Amino acid sequence: MKAIRIFGRNIKNALRSITRNVSLSAASIICTTITLTIVAIAIVFSANINKYTKDLEGIFIEVDKSEQQLYMYQNNELLYTTPVTTGKDSTPSDTGLFKVFRMKRDTYLVGEDYREFVEFWIQYNGGEGIHDARWRSVYGEEDYHTRGSHGCINTPRKVVEKVYQLTSLDTPVIVHK
Repeated sequence: MKAIRIFGRNIKNALRSITRNVSLSAASIICTTITLTIVAIAIVFSANINKYTKDLEGIFIEVDKSEQQLYMYQNNELLYTTPVTTGKDSTPSDTGLFKVFRMKRDTYLVGEDYREFVEFWIQYNGGEGIHDARWRSVYGEEDYHTRGSHGCINTPRKVVEKVYQLTSLDTPVIVHK
């Protein structure tokens, strides 16, 4: 299901583009080939994500960097989804399977070129974490390549509060492209 969600929009856009630019019979052949290829990719992708999630029980968080989305699950049922802003190209968010190791309320994030107050801080990898970003009004846009974070997952306040309330130390966090 997760793989289908991720690839669904790309399939639809590719098929629209093809059918506008070639004859019907050629489009049919191309669409069939592309669909079979994408299904194969989706199966492989799903297997890769599922190797992390199949044994997860309870709460876990997934961050999809290519979609700029955060998903929160409980017992593999989706609870929340929200657009987020991940690390910019020069300071990308690390990918992998992590566990929450620190949670703080009303704290400051401090780096070489910033000092920002956040209400909710969920740290899962070195200096990376999930937090609100009151300086940001738009999330989930392509401008994260140049205007993204220093590696953290900037999340709308309304949602990060709910995520914070359901998260505990050792909650798994999966970050992928």
